[in-house]
Order: sequence, then C-alpha cells, then structure tokens
Amino acid sequence: MAVELKNRLESTLSCSLPATLVFDYPTIEALVDYLLKDAIASLISDESAVESQETNHEEQVVKN
Repeated sequence: MAVELKNRLESTLSCSLPATLVFDYPTIEALVDYLLKDAIASLISDESAVESQETNHEEQVVKN
C-alpha cells in the first residue's frame, strides 16, 4: 500500500518522490508538510526554470 500511495502521488503531482516516503512521513500531517514544503517547492522551481528557458529562447528568436 505504501508503494501504491507513493505512485499515485507521483502520478498526480507529476514529480518524483522517495521510495521511503510513507515511512519517512508516517502521518497525514507529516506527509502534507513534506509535500507542501519540498515536493511542491521543487515543482515550482522546475516550472520557473522552464519559463526562464522559454523566455530566453523567445528573446533569441526576436533578436534573429
């Protein structure tokens, strides 16, 4: 069940989570705190990186 939960969360959040997720964060509160602080933060930084790359690409296209 722990693996199924991890896999569903990964699928839903479109991110990679540690295999020991449920053991490291055994309560709903601990899991939610982790997801909000670490996993979601990394998703936001990944999106920012993609947006930055897209902006750089658009600037290069405009210059050419």
